[in-house]
Amino acid sequence: MINTDMTILQVAPCSFDAHFEEIIGALYFAGTIIMLPPNGNLDLKLMCNLIEIHQITFVLLVPTMIDLLSTYVSNTSNNHQSTLQTLKILSSAGMSYFLD
Repeated sequence: MINTDMTILQVAPCSFDAHFEEIIGALYFAGTIIMLPPNGNLDLKLMCNLIEIHQITFVLLVPTMIDLLSTYVSNTSNNHQSTLQTLKILSSAGMSYFLD
């Protein structure tokens, strides 16, 4: 649940309905929103840096992006494993995802 203590990373492009949830959710519940620059959702290093710097607590990602982010975090030499520790909610929507 989004609340005043939440810091949301806005990841979805504005053409997706998830963009509405990220923006309106933060505004309605007086949370904080951190906006990615254009095409910032394609830059995993940038996303990890913003999550760490701004202590992001909520992210909404499609399953494919969760997979890419977790692979990046576990394989990077920049030791981003601690980056995701601030996340309280990692929400997924938008497509089906099947575990192997």
